Amino acid sequence: MRKTTMLLIVLAFVLCASFSFGDQCKTAAGSGKASTLLPQNKSALQKPGSIRVINPNIFQIWLISTQGNPPHIYYIEWISSNVQGAVKIELMKDPNTVSLVITPAVPDVFHSFSWQIPPTVQPGNYYIRVSSVSTPSVNDVSDLFFKIIP
Repeated sequence: MRKTTMLLIVLAFVLCASFSFGDQCKTAAGSGKASTLLPQNKSALQKPGSIRVINPNIFQIWLISTQGNPPHIYYIEWISSNVQGAVKIELMKDPNTVSLVITPAVPDVFHSFSWQIPPTVQPGNYYIRVSSVSTPSVNDVSDLFFKIIP
């Protein structure tokens, strides 16, 4: 029984140290209670979310939908982990400048959004940013620009 308790204490200490919980872990030197070494804040156990834009993420050419062109539907796609709720999708003139909010909120479970480029979008090079609505710092911008043409 004593070996099991010691093993639990060591395991809990390693768990705390490896996740860098800092002051959220309580040390129990001499108490023999492994549970007091575990994080005291349950939200500290949740991994931060992540988003990765996968399309468009290479050089592509997308056509603006106009009266003379047949409608073109393009798919904005992403993968995500630990993102709760919805994501916002934005068209970016460069990685830091929003040109158009494509949609303010689409459920993250879809991981895809179909988009017909409106005629109000100016031709040029663009990026896509997908961000968590509830945690905007969880976002990704496509790695390379894509070109929008008439």
